[in-house]
Amino acid sequence: MKQSTMLLPAGIERFWSTVAHCYPIGSRKHVDGDGLALWEVSLRNASSILPVTSNAPSLIGLLPGAIQLLGENLDLLGTVLSIIESYLLLDAANVLKVIPLSVLLLALTQCLVFGNGTA
Repeated sequence: MKQSTMLLPAGIERFWSTVAHCYPIGSRKHVDGDGLALWEVSLRNASSILPVTSNAPSLIGLLPGAIQLLGENLDLLGTVLSIIESYLLLDAANVLKVIPLSVLLLALTQCLVFGNGTA
């Protein structure tokens, strides 16, 4: 477990730089299932979503991207919801510091309304 904790910042940095390089902010709807699967597995194997050191990349830093993806690509909805669920299970208190409950509920509501075709 100690080795995976030490490797996590490098994995996060690599994942996010790949996503940011290929899909600039505002067009992340093209993130593919493989990238999300890597994100999901990282969360499932993490002991914390907080940074290991003060300046290290962390899983919590990726959370706003998951919220953004909710409204951008309904094909990935199940995986993105699973990612958000993993965040909440790991550390709901810190998740709600980054994404206020009202914002999270609004994003989920809009996603459900849009997904049902009633928007």
